[in-house]
Amino acid sequence: MLNKPKCRDCWARFYCSGGCHANADLFHGDIRQPYEVGCEIQKKRLETSSDECKQDMDKLEKELNSVRQKIRSLMETDSDQSDKLFPLIDREAQLQAQMAKTMYRVRQQIDRVLTEEQLTEFRARMKADLEKRHNKEIPTPKPENKKKQSKR
Repeated sequence: MLNKPKCRDCWARFYCSGGCHANADLFHGDIRQPYEVGCEIQKKRLETSSDECKQDMDKLEKELNSVRQKIRSLMETDSDQSDKLFPLIDREAQLQAQMAKTMYRVRQQIDRVLTEEQLTEFRARMKADLEKRHNKEIPTPKPENKKKQSKR
């Protein structure tokens, strides 16, 4: 998600993880360009989720950024800092797991939040986008041909 320019500064990036790659590829031909309707759906869900989960994620993200900064600083030094580095790497993994659990909890809450009308609207927009794509007859990128290996 950090390789996607539109996601880098998005407040919802750690909740959706950059969106669906298949939709990005289908609608833009590039997995680094997230599908806008998918982004709107996720943001709408998050806006209506509990403030408690948002606060938890903000706290975890802040600590994770701090740990990552410490890791970068230690890796830039010339001396062996493995006694300090490994516990930080472990903490980074723990924080990522906590974030994943919190996101799962948020997604469970979110699925109960959107109204049927909102879901219908999002589905209609996605269907319209698909129809536009098919009407334009945008060619699907072809995989590169692998060079045949010569037989000896």
